[in-house]
Amino acid sequence: SDTGGGHRASAEALEAAMEREAPGRLDVAIVDVWTQYGAFPFNKFVPSYRLAAKYPNVLWRSCYFATSFPPLMAALNLQHRLTCSRGFAQCMREHDPHLVVSMHPLTQHVPLESP
Repeated sequence: SDTGGGHRASAEALEAAMEREAPGRLDVAIVDVWTQYGAFPFNKFVPSYRLAAKYPNVLWRSCYFATSFPPLMAALNLQHRLTCSRGFAQCMREHDPHLVVSMHPLTQHVPLESP
């Protein structure tokens, strides 16, 4: 994801290292599952994140503390399961991976929950 924090750069570095170790033998796809396969509002993480980063004292701080509140996180997790699971399953079908490596903490569960 291009939300900052080096997630895409980490994925690209891992892809480069894998290519060095096994030149031409691996088919690596870097996928931003939230932007490409998520539903609104989750597919708007990147512009939302950038906006929050511009105003850290208000927006970033508010988001940080709001998402640290367990009942809110439970509601958000339920919403993304209800609205994004179909798109995430489509991603898994389209790519048919043998291995999934997630570089973003918000996508650790995606391969495990996709039918």
